[in-house]
Amino acid sequence: MQNTSIIQTQYRTFRQKPVVFLMCVAKEKMWFGIGTVMCVIIGSSISIFIPVMIGKLVDLFSIDASLQQIYIALTFLCVLFFLKDVLARLSGGVFASTWIIHMEFCAAVIPFTYLLQHSAKFFANRMSGVLQNNVFNISRAVGSIARIALWEFLYVMMKIAMTVFIACTLHMLVGGIFAMCIGIFILYNLFIAPKITAYSYKWTKQLSHTKGLLVDTITNILAIKQHAMETEEERVITENLSTWKNIRMKGWRFFAMTTFIGNIILLTMFVTTAFFLISLWNKEVITAGQIVALMAILVNLSGTLEFLNKSFNRFMEDYGQLKEGLEQIFVPIDITDAKDAQSVTITKGEIQCRLCLSR
Repeated sequence: MQNTSIIQTQYRTFRQKPVVFLMCVAKEKMWFGIGTVMCVIIGSSISIFIPVMIGKLVDLFSIDASLQQIYIALTFLCVLFFLKDVLARLSGGVFASTWIIHMEFCAAVIPFTYLLQHSAKFFANRMSGVLQNNVFNISRAVGSIARIALWEFLYVMMKIAMTVFIACTLHMLVGGIFAMCIGIFILYNLFIAPKITAYSYKWTKQLSHTKGLLVDTITNILAIKQHAMETEEERVITENLSTWKNIRMKGWRFFAMTTFIGNIILLTMFVTTAFFLISLWNKEVITAGQIVALMAILVNLSGTLEFLNKSFNRFMEDYGQLKEGLEQIFVPIDITDAKDAQSVTITKGEIQCRLCLSR
């Protein structure tokens, strides 16, 4: 790792813009990241063509096609399944296993290195358990955000783009309905994003504080018992846990409500598109194979978007945890060099011992 030293001017950027911190840790092992992204993009595109090939097979059976044509279509379908599985193994088992784990490593080393630059006064005013929890929260949140962004957001966005494209090639109005419903769903999630982040930030901050109290209480348990303060410590911990519980319950209920509204949007999209496809098939505008392919894509897309809604909530939770951790650690360092100070390398030192007698 090359970038373990964070200069003084970077703390403001990390505290105010967690995305900059994500980019800082992501640029290490970047070629593995590019390989992961390419595998996800190609694999998601291939997965959309699988129901299209199934629709083609239905059309071949309906027109009494030759066995050679059917075997060719089946072979091509098997190749698509094989390529999809190979790309999935490459993205997760080869590229991402190196890139994301190294991101988590950097996300733990950089905050810890920055902490060491603070004076003793900084640590005297803060609980060691809270700082320890913040470092690991940052590392865990970075890894979780990377996984969600790759295998959930990027994968789903590529599937959405290919779905709209295929729907437009079959019928422009069907593609328009797909695009409109998906756009409404995405705008809805962007609208609720700030609220989710706020809940996650409050919950994570309270949880970090409570964990810090627990760590410090257990660390100093001998002193607590010597002064018979067990009851007081229990009261403080219980009050903090109750505060965390209330914040968590409010956030959970908000997540459940937003997920329910998102599912209603998806159900409306499914019913509207299904009725329109049936009317087009009744008018013989599209074939039976095309309606099978579109319905398969629609069912898969509905489940994918529902999964995306939950993933978006988890993403904003992790982003809130990352933001809280960065704000707690990357505060201004109170020990700074004077302006235009030159760096000094100390290679030799002496210790003088003087005997002082007093009466």
